[in-house]
Order: sequence, then C-alpha cells, then structure tokens
Amino acid sequence: MTDFRDEDIIRGCKKNKKKAQFELYKKYAPVLRAVAYRYLNDRDIADDLVHDAIINIFEKINQYKGSGSFEGWMKRIMINTILMYFRKQKFILPIDDSYMMKNKEDESDGDFFVKITNKVSQQEILELINNLPAGYRMVFNLYVFENYTHKQIAKMLNISESTSKTQLMRARKMLKQQLMELLKRKNFEF
Repeated sequence: MTDFRDEDIIRGCKKNKKKAQFELYKKYAPVLRAVAYRYLNDRDIADDLVHDAIINIFEKINQYKGSGSFEGWMKRIMINTILMYFRKQKFILPIDDSYMMKNKEDESDGDFFVKITNKVSQQEILELINNLPAGYRMVFNLYVFENYTHKQIAKMLNISESTSKTQLMRARKMLKQQLMELLKRKNFEF
C-alpha cells in the first residue's frame, strides 16, 4: 500500500478527488478525534464534530496555501468546529472572580506536575482532564495543548482575559487535587 504524502493529499482534495479525501480522512481523523475527545465528555458528539470538521476541511482546502503545518491548520478547523458546537449549545463559562488572587500553593504546581510524570500514565491524565468541568477543560486544552494565549482564548470564547486565566488556574488546581487522589490510591508517597 502506498503512503500518500500531504502534498499529494492536498492536491487531490483541491481537485475534489475521492481517493485523496479518503486518504486525508484515514490519516488525520484519528488526530482530529484525539483533539475532539480532549474537549468533549461524549465520544459520539466528538465523532460527529470530527465528521463536521473534515467536511469543513474539504470545503476550505483551497484556502490552505501551504505555509505552516497542514495538520495544525486542520486542528484549528477542528477547534473552531468544537467552539461552534459549544456556542450553539449556549455554553457559558462559569464566572466567579472570587478566586482571582493566586495562592502560594499554586506556585509549586509546575514542580508537582514534573514529579508525577512517571507515576501516572498519559491515559490517566487525559481521563482526569476529560473529567474537568467544561469551562475549565475548554480553557485548559486551548492554553496547554493548542498553545493559544489568554488574549486569543478570551476572544474565541467571548470572555475576558482574566476569566481565561482564572479558568486555567482552577483547572490546574482541580487536576492537581485529582492527581493527588489518584496517587494516594496507587500508594505513592510524596
């Protein structure tokens, strides 16, 4: 079986060739599905949104000019599809500015996450992220995995930058608590 290069897939998709579209789907649907699963607690909805994103990719393929990562371009379409879904669902981030002040314990979060990396599997961490409240999960994923700034996240979600920062801080705090509970169940001493 021949491995199709991205250039061949893109060229074929721009010509609306079914074989190229199939190869794009086969090669990138798992990548896009992984992105969708990070944001959604429901695999069926995530799969539907992957389907929608791929159709959108086929429709917008002529807009891809070849500069930058093709995979990154598709991931942005996937994220925009997810954001549109949340907007249609009237998704609202819980806003509570009472926790705006940074706690001293939060300063050590980086050290904590480094210490536990070899004690907890990637799958376990992804499950914990998936269990975060929707608002926390959304901001956490956009910031940590997609490398968006708080300014970009605020614009995407129609929130303030401080709300984005607060949601990220709360997500990290909740993840830390969940990880500590998981480590206790595994009898790991800190």
